[in-house]
Amino acid sequence: MSAADQPGTSYPLGQYLENLRHELDRWLESARSGKGQVFGEGSGAAAVDIVERPEDVLIRVDVPGVPHDAIEVSITGNMLSVKGSYPETVLGEGERAHLSERPRGPFNRSIPLPASVEGENVQAELHGGILTITVAKNAPKSRTVPISVPSKQDSDAVASGPAAAGAATADPTSGEG
Repeated sequence: MSAADQPGTSYPLGQYLENLRHELDRWLESARSGKGQVFGEGSGAAAVDIVERPEDVLIRVDVPGVPHDAIEVSITGNMLSVKGSYPETVLGEGERAHLSERPRGPFNRSIPLPASVEGENVQAELHGGILTITVAKNAPKSRTVPISVPSKQDSDAVASGPAAAGAATADPTSGEG
């Protein structure tokens, strides 16, 4: 905070408090929305929408001003990662920024997808600052489970069990069993 920003210097107290409230509101909104530079340069998070459809998952990522060759999209299992870098704002000679809310610097989003997907069937398109990624869902794999039926001989052995087999061989006149 510069000396001009301190209460009692060149700013009236009311103006100082209004600026402080505005900065706190902006910081809290950035933290709440996951946007902006809340934790310093290079920590911006691209805004994301995820829509699950019957055949695929549609992901839209806001990447205004980022060229397609500066974005990397990868998928591992059901985790989609989008990396890139927002362009830096360059001020001209004699220019001074009074407000800077647009994202800048590197971003990295890891997005858990809501359904099982085919990592090989992914399409990405960049248009108007919006990266649209379409990931096909895995087709439900169904299989028939065979039911085995024991033969008559196997079921007789199972029904009588080892105790019954031992009793059948005992001599009833020996007094045992």
